[in-house]
Amino acid sequence: EDIYWDGRDDEDNGTKNNIGKPWISKGQRFIGVEVGECCCPSNTTGTSSSTSAAAIAENSAAMERAIIGIDNNSTTLYRDSIAILPPSSKIVSDADAISTASVALLGVHCALPSGAIDRLQLANNKSGAESEEKVKESVAKIEDKSGRSVIVGGGNYAIYLCKAMVACGIQTYLVSDRPKWNLPSANELLPKGEKMKKAKKDKMVEILSPSVGQLSLGFAMAIGNFDTLVDTLGDEMGVGRLQSVVQGASGVSGFLAQMQELHGCSKYVSTLTRSQQYVLNKGLLFARDPVIRYQQEVEKLPIMRECHYLPPPINFGSTTLQTLLDKGVIYPSNQNENGAHASKPAFVRGWSLSD
Repeated sequence: EDIYWDGRDDEDNGTKNNIGKPWISKGQRFIGVEVGECCCPSNTTGTSSSTSAAAIAENSAAMERAIIGIDNNSTTLYRDSIAILPPSSKIVSDADAISTASVALLGVHCALPSGAIDRLQLANNKSGAESEEKVKESVAKIEDKSGRSVIVGGGNYAIYLCKAMVACGIQTYLVSDRPKWNLPSANELLPKGEKMKKAKKDKMVEILSPSVGQLSLGFAMAIGNFDTLVDTLGDEMGVGRLQSVVQGASGVSGFLAQMQELHGCSKYVSTLTRSQQYVLNKGLLFARDPVIRYQQEVEKLPIMRECHYLPPPINFGSTTLQTLLDKGVIYPSNQNENGAHASKPAFVRGWSLSD
């Protein structure tokens, strides 16, 4: 059946203008996070006519956010976590949509400069509360505040993050010591079909080596100021040494303080996986068995209900994920060292030789 707005007029989402109008029409595909049932957007996909049932968690944090019920309220989703798959995405499988959401949560959304989130919020305003002209005008006013992002790494994951950042309107630097002939060109990292002025297009993405120029300047010094740093190869803040996701990060923030002072960088995000750490510590020859054993254990956790569940960031679906789906920037589910992802209850990102 059609899915309607719940009638609440909170967070200036323009719901008043949409009461009585379908938000998601029958047959449209969408992806979202179930209330209290998921720590990342890898739990619920479907169409507006069917999806799996789940209990509603009785926690105050969830109830403070707008939720929406489907299938006679047997399934309840955070409304701002929902992204609608455009008609052009018919070739995108459910597994690929979930994979894109999972990857975009950490490597893209959590690493976006604050100005970019504001701009995406306006650009994806489909509530009808503002005219298209007013939305474009508002977006243009904060265009220059979108910020700059640096992505360290040359693997497929780093290249995807670069494409995703550019799709979100972020000026992006990809830092890799892979030879440039073995990397996509700057033009190949731009969204296909994106209408962009040449002056802006030329500076949207740049590929650098860790040492730049005849003086072999470090990439950070060569770039100057930037807002966020996404590290796909390391964990300079030692976040991986924390014992839980709720443990404080005191004692590991010296690196970020230095980056803030020297380059104005306010966010450092490490996407280093446990599988990558095994390879770094044990080497290519001896890491295979520990990596597979670890992945098998983690993939069983959702079935055994041993996960630490967290609500998704506010407006993740309606801003970042919706933008990536609309622009066709999809991260295929593919597989890890333990086999194909499509039929698994959890996706565990492995490691790549290109890293």
